Parts: sequence; C-alpha cells; structure tokens
Amino acid sequence: MIVALFGVTGVGKSFYKNAICNRLNFNKLTTIRTREPREGEINGVTGLFMTPAELDELDNKGEIFYRFGVFDGQYAYLRNEVESQENKVFEMHYTQLDDWKRLCNDLVSIYILPKSLDDAKERIYERHLSKDKEDVRLKEIEEQYNAVVKDEDMMNKFDYVFTNNYDQDSEDRMIELIQTIMNSENN
Repeated sequence: MIVALFGVTGVGKSFYKNAICNRLNFNKLTTIRTREPREGEINGVTGLFMTPAELDELDNKGEIFYRFGVFDGQYAYLRNEVESQENKVFEMHYTQLDDWKRLCNDLVSIYILPKSLDDAKERIYERHLSKDKEDVRLKEIEEQYNAVVKDEDMMNKFDYVFTNNYDQDSEDRMIELIQTIMNSENN
C-alpha cells in the first residue's frame, strides 16, 4: 500500500508522514527535488536533492516512475521504490492525484485539512523562508484551499479527508485511520 498525503503547505503532511513511519513501520517514498534544501532538510534523509541534469540522467536510465513540475522545480519518484511491495507513505501536490491514481493501483489518498487556514499560515512563518518565498507559499495556501476544498468534485477524488487539529488526538486518529485501511485491505 502507498499512502499519499495531500494538503496545503503547513498542514502537517511531513509530521504525519513521520508518525506513520514511526508508529506503523511504513517507509518513506523518496521525493527527488531539483530545488535547494530548506533549513533543516538533509539530502538523503528529507529526500534527494539534485540538479535537473542529474534527474534527467536517472529518467533516461528508466529509474524514474513519475516526474512532474510544481513551484518552479522538478520532482520525481524512483521506480524501484514505488513498485516495491513495502508499505510506503509520501506527500504529494493535489494536481498530481489523477496521474497517480491512474499509475498506482494501491494508492490511498488522504487530504489533510487544517483546523483553520491561520494555523497552516503560522507554520509558514516558522520556516524562516525569504519574504518572496513566504509570500508565494501564503498565496498558494489560499489558492489550493479554494481550488480543492471549495470544489466538491475535487474533494470527492480523495479516498479520505482528515482534519488536523495539531494535537496528539489528531495524530492518534491518523494512525487509527491507516490501521483501519490496512485491516480492510488484508480482509
């Protein structure tokens, strides 16, 4: 099973990805990025950071399962990881959902809503981005929220919608949701 976590920047996708890995022994699906690492991100731990030319080389060798561009960068996923039989979890931009559902039969999509948009925005400020990047992310929060949450057809594409209250109860509810999904797939 591959669990894909969606939601606006600052909603807690990385937090839940780590909780699912730590509490349910999932593995992270490595995200390849052609952007510079943010503060606190470590190449090989947070994901793989490489140049567009390095990504092109992997793609030309057939090692890339899926590749896309968003936020002025290129992102990709390794074929051997996606096609393994291990349980995986990763974060994804909502614009890629249709492609992934078409390419990956065992994908489980979860859209995470913030308790309020102000909570998600507060997490942007905590990232200490440049003013330009901060403004882009804040604008993206509003745009994605309006494009997804206010569009019933779009919301219906997700297998599950989950609200993050940014507390221990929310983490426990996410773990219970994943366990329920795993149990239903095994029966």
